[in-house]
Amino acid sequence: MKTTTQSATFRERLLWRLARTLRLPVEGVAASGLAGASAREAAQRARETEARLQMYAAAFRSSSDAMVLLTPEGVITEVNPAGEQMTGARRDQLLGHQLFARAEGLNPPELFEAVWCAIRASGSWSGEVLAARLNGEQYPAWLTLNAIRGDDGRVAHLVCVARDITERKRSEAELEHRAFHDPLTGLANRALLSDRLEVALAHAERNGCQLALMYVDLDRFKAINDRWGHAAGDRVLLEIGRRIASLVRSVDTVARLGGDEFVILLAALPSQELAIGIADRLIDAVARPVDLGFDTVAIGASVGVSFFPRDGRDAISLGRNADRALYEAKSAGRGRSRVFRTDD
Repeated sequence: MKTTTQSATFRERLLWRLARTLRLPVEGVAASGLAGASAREAAQRARETEARLQMYAAAFRSSSDAMVLLTPEGVITEVNPAGEQMTGARRDQLLGHQLFARAEGLNPPELFEAVWCAIRASGSWSGEVLAARLNGEQYPAWLTLNAIRGDDGRVAHLVCVARDITERKRSEAELEHRAFHDPLTGLANRALLSDRLEVALAHAERNGCQLALMYVDLDRFKAINDRWGHAAGDRVLLEIGRRIASLVRSVDTVARLGGDEFVILLAALPSQELAIGIADRLIDAVARPVDLGFDTVAIGASVGVSFFPRDGRDAISLGRNADRALYEAKSAGRGRSRVFRTDD
């Protein structure tokens, strides 16, 4: 009778953990055993437990989340259809293999050490893992592992619930991109420019190098909006943004602050001549006609440049002096660049 009682106790514990994993009702389910119950009560309890196990087994099979049963060592002993679909592998191709077999090499070893450490310490772990389907396609997954302990208190099984979070990650990336990029041109916005400028200033300070901040203002842009409308103006901004971005290095940043205002951050600048050359090429690139589909338009650009550390050692000073240089370029007749110079 002792063996039967222990078996029933473990079965109820398995049922209880599976129910909790599936977030299903657990009323009437306990892991306290059948000690003290009559034979009739024990038999009735066993039948109820069996019925619930069958119900939860059906839920296991029909769950939209991938569910995997494992040995304490992480070897797969059972997987539901959602698990087959997520991994792109059949059940017989998964059984007997380690849970993380296709994730090794895609994640730092410390991750798996943390998983098993948490299982040993608390009996559970949740986190993100980069996995791979049978065809090699990689995808991010959110895993939750829970330990099921036997009557002796040792881990007898593990239950893993996994969900492909590719779409969630894509949505998060899109939201982050929107937060730091201009919605029209896709260039950096003011927030991202400010962040990168602070990083570039700190790097320049540490390494004793230069950087340049360039303010760009389009000449005669308002006339395009007035004559052809904002849709035409947006088309011009898109093309001009593309042209400016093509002139700089991968370490540089091109930002649109709004309207027809652009800013260029040239980080780790080897020489001031490089910045001046980019400014000259920018003016030539912007001056090329822009095709609107129904007509072509020509505009120009004025550029103001300031240098770290000569013209300022912080973002405010560099921005103010680049703006002053831009004003000088416009005052001199537009379509030209000016480097900030201190008054004598």
